[in-house]
Amino acid sequence: CGDHLIKNIHFLPDPCPLPDKLKKRSLNEKERLIYAPMSGVGGIVYDKDAVYIEMKEDQNKENEEVILLI
Repeated sequence: CGDHLIKNIHFLPDPCPLPDKLKKRSLNEKERLIYAPMSGVGGIVYDKDAVYIEMKEDQNKENEEVILLI
């Protein structure tokens, strides 16, 4: 146990290199995907005996009835 002399050194590439582009300041709607089924995030809420889906008003044309079969 003591000091050892180094005879040979190899440089390896960085396994996690820095990104080439600048980071985004925000995400658009398509990039905000998250898998957290029971958290209420993402417009779907699970209840004891029902599933509620939040819909934007422009998607529901003239108060048409929406039926969800599970």
